Amino acid sequence: WRDWSSDVCSSDLDAGEAGAVSVLPGRPAESEGRICGAEAFQGRSAFGSLVTYQYYEVEGFTPFDIYYAIENGCCIVVDGKPYAAYTTWELEVQSGCIEFPASDQTTFGVVDVRFIYTVNLPIWNPPADALPGDIAQWNQVMELLEEHELQHVAIGEAFRHQLLMEAVGIDGTGFTRSVPGSECPLYYGDGAIPGTDVEASTFESDAVQWLLDGPTFNTMMQLHRQFDADSDHGDVWAPLGE
Repeated sequence: WRDWSSDVCSSDLDAGEAGAVSVLPGRPAESEGRICGAEAFQGRSAFGSLVTYQYYEVEGFTPFDIYYAIENGCCIVVDGKPYAAYTTWELEVQSGCIEFPASDQTTFGVVDVRFIYTVNLPIWNPPADALPGDIAQWNQVMELLEEHELQHVAIGEAFRHQLLMEAVGIDGTGFTRSVPGSECPLYYGDGAIPGTDVEASTFESDAVQWLLDGPTFNTMMQLHRQFDADSDHGDVWAPLGE
């Protein structure tokens, strides 16, 4: 499954640009950053999820040196627990006008959702006298790390449509605001919601928090935790016999 984005994402960040990240030795430049259109998942719009890779340097003569450094909290520590890799995310929504022909109702609400993911991974520049076997082991570790983190991305993407449906609700009963039909054409952008004095940016911030407090997001987070527990966080150190 690790190639989930190979056919639907295009390279977005190039080395040297703002926000660009280092390229792992032997990895293609497209690993730096990918922007994925929503059409790849739900066929709605170009308001797509963004996946960015960030690499932090690790030092050591062998992969075992790196393993012990990471396990002793050298690098990424979350809630007191060390991690070799970690994916963070932000939820964003896009707002606009929604028509419900069955009820002849027009509302202003959430028309799309996306996640902004940052996949944090280690990068090791092996010493000149590193053994080929050590380099091979490290490459195996990196494959497992990336695969595990991209599974977390996949979980988030699997819930995007459900989050959108929760926000829209049935006939506009989700996180929506009624507006006069004549004043609510298709609308994207900043400023006040048509026919109101409410800023669209404020509406979107409130909608994000509403979704974060909702049942769909809670179910998604339970699945993230269950995946980590079932996979032992990917058992990424197995190539080292750890």
